[in-house]
Amino acid sequence: MLETSRDLLLIVVAFCVLWFTVFVCWMIYWLAMIFKQIHGIVSEFRKKIDQIGEVLETVKEKVEHSISYLDYIAEGARYVIGFLKKRGEEKVEEPRKPRPFSEKSGTRSEEEEKEPQKEKDSSKKTHRVKVEIEKE
Repeated sequence: MLETSRDLLLIVVAFCVLWFTVFVCWMIYWLAMIFKQIHGIVSEFRKKIDQIGEVLETVKEKVEHSISYLDYIAEGARYVIGFLKKRGEEKVEEPRKPRPFSEKSGTRSEEEEKEPQKEKDSSKKTHRVKVEIEKE
């Protein structure tokens, strides 16, 4: 079996080559696992980026569609404001004057006390009062 020292050397070299091969295979396996994880992370990242792109595209479309309706909304608002101005000008009343207190008792007179009852009845009706501020 072992006739010379060279035979022993060849057996040791064969054994070392076997261990080196096992080590290289183990290293290649772990590199493959690392690259597999990197691939998984990159593919998940791409999916998330695609989802963000889809969300941004959807938001962009919704904003574009809502902007197209702003013209209609503005036109409707102008119409309503014009209608309310016209209606307010038709129902303009003069501002009411404050009622004076009677000098004797410091309270309102009997006639003045009756007037608030009339106001209560008329308060059921709503009137728009246009108040103008005079510049001094």
